[in-house]
Amino acid sequence: MRIVDIFKHRVARFADSLGARLLRPDGAVLSIAYVLPPPADFASSVVASFVAGATATQAGTTVTVSAAAHAIPASKNGCKIYYPGSPSIPSGWYTGLTWVDVNTIRFQRDAAATVSSESVNAGAAFTGVFVKAASVAIPGGAIGINGRIKVNLMRTGDTASGIKSVRLLIAGVYACLATGTTFPCGTASMTIWNRNSSSSQITVASNDGNTGSSFQQLSIDTGADFVVDLALSVTNPSQWVALDAFDVEIVRS
Repeated sequence: MRIVDIFKHRVARFADSLGARLLRPDGAVLSIAYVLPPPADFASSVVASFVAGATATQAGTTVTVSAAAHAIPASKNGCKIYYPGSPSIPSGWYTGLTWVDVNTIRFQRDAAATVSSESVNAGAAFTGVFVKAASVAIPGGAIGINGRIKVNLMRTGDTASGIKSVRLLIAGVYACLATGTTFPCGTASMTIWNRNSSSSQITVASNDGNTGSSFQQLSIDTGADFVVDLALSVTNPSQWVALDAFDVEIVRS
């Protein structure tokens, strides 16, 4: 039976305005997973550590970063990149990442300026810091007391041995983590599941279908509006990680 026939023949109707749930004539409620896409302004996003002693200049709206063996590949041209800041160029996400050579990248800044060579991130490599790359707002009550949120993502990174991480946060609280080292490219899913209460959850992460060895227990009130965040981090100099694609799957129960 086609979805349209379910309603045409009154086999079921929408149970409420929160979540894709169908109510059958006998009173049974059927939950259907529905997917929230990334925000309209989302683009593949790169967090790089650069190296100690990296410098930056700006001419017009183009910022040039010099960082020996930065490891960011040309395949990431056009992505967003997080810049950790320097005296004249604020930290934040910038568009138009461009690979110049193995020691140099460029990106675009909205504000035009002329900046002579200055130290990036106070002269230190940008490591061990989680940077939010994407956020999705979830309406209160959207998952019910036994429902779940599952974040599906694709990530890429360098192949050095340092850890490349994607962290999931719910209402600003750490929920779970997907990591990679020498095989950093792949998919992952991270699930938050309510346990017979809108304010009690268990969370787990699975990398490319492989089970994890840990879980988190949370007490977030999902009956109120909350935000799901994805944050990126690398541990060593000359490393990078990218969040290339994601969606948020919701099942209300």
